[in-house]
Amino acid sequence: MAVLMALKAFLSMLIFLAEATEGTEIVFVSLGTVKSLSHTVSCDGCELRSVPRGYFLINGNFVNSEIEEEFGLKTSFSVTEDNVTVAVVVTGLPLSDRLWIGVEIFCCDTYTTPIAKNWEIFILGITSVEDVNLSNDAGVRVLSWSPPSFFSKDILQKEKPVYNILVNGASIVNTTNTSVSLNNLSVISNCSPTILIDIITSVGNYRSSKNETFRNNVCITNLINKTKIYDLTEGKFSTNIIFQYLCSIKVCSATCLISIDYGNGTISNDSFQVLPSNKKSVTVSQIINGLKPGSYTIEIACNSTKDILNFTIIVPSNDSIIHINSSLPHSFISTTISSVREGLDGIGSTSSNIVDTSPVTISFYGV
Repeated sequence: MAVLMALKAFLSMLIFLAEATEGTEIVFVSLGTVKSLSHTVSCDGCELRSVPRGYFLINGNFVNSEIEEEFGLKTSFSVTEDNVTVAVVVTGLPLSDRLWIGVEIFCCDTYTTPIAKNWEIFILGITSVEDVNLSNDAGVRVLSWSPPSFFSKDILQKEKPVYNILVNGASIVNTTNTSVSLNNLSVISNCSPTILIDIITSVGNYRSSKNETFRNNVCITNLINKTKIYDLTEGKFSTNIIFQYLCSIKVCSATCLISIDYGNGTISNDSFQVLPSNKKSVTVSQIINGLKPGSYTIEIACNSTKDILNFTIIVPSNDSIIHINSSLPHSFISTTISSVREGLDGIGSTSSNIVDTSPVTISFYGV
């Protein structure tokens, strides 16, 4: 059976070649490669010594930049002393798997017989799969795709593509279907932020590949509260930052980086841990001590996520703290509440940008 299929493919190629224009150079170009063709002629002996000219035709169309882009080609025409060189570079996938390229060179003037050169180019191979999608409805992961849009004519019509599916570098199945289930795979961790998919398509001797990256456990941060606490003894403020850490599957162990910009060119960096949980959301509290009067820009990023919690803390001067008598408590509390974003789309990253520009309110607790 395999010998019969190979013989049919060989006969198909012979018919393919027989269809080519007589006297035309036959060229085969594999998809994914760049092929350069060139031809040089001598224009020595022209009486008028006019500048040689010429033009290209691609499948009967005079070449311009739009035609070049449409057919995935690049043409050039250059003159060096008495020699003329024409070149064609196949750069992409044309509209057809068979191209006829003709060029006519006029060495002396338009009334002389032109020098012609023709190429018949056959594009071989297959393109990669298209429309790759990973759905996750009700906890069921399904990977789907569309077949390649281009098959060269030497491929038998009845020959089905075979798809080798790799998930995070591990091959999980070979199939002729255009969808597979990715449930209960050990190579996919619920704590992994992404899933890497490779689909290798095979038909006969041809191969193509498609790589996609999908988000898996997407986590974001939401600012809930930032409280300023003034210590009369130290004459400095502390701030307690409370935020939600929300994930699309579950909360896994995360390292959060915190950066404090003091506004005078000084920036300090530190880190803290978010403990794992089987829940999709946890509340995190972080205290920053020793803040003097001024404006501080604070950023918190967990697991290098693009979702950066960014806000400003304004610490008032000591002159704004009202001292009434010695029986007052040693701590004053000022609170700013921000709204919490609702939901978790699990698709794109977002940012919290909360700026505290309201006056500080001092509340007294006890006597």
